[in-house]
Amino acid sequence: MTIQNMRINHAAVSATHCLDCGEEIPARRRELVAGCQRCADCQEDEELRGKHRR
Repeated sequence: MTIQNMRINHAAVSATHCLDCGEEIPARRRELVAGCQRCADCQEDEELRGKHRR
């Protein structure tokens, strides 16, 4: 799910801790990116891995 798609879905519930590293996701990120499941660093890594899979 891209950041733009997550911003559209305001009803989505964000995780409090990153699925990948377990670190707490900052409140500001959870507010801005509804439904986020990863911290910004892990999300960036996930998106980069996705680009290489294509």
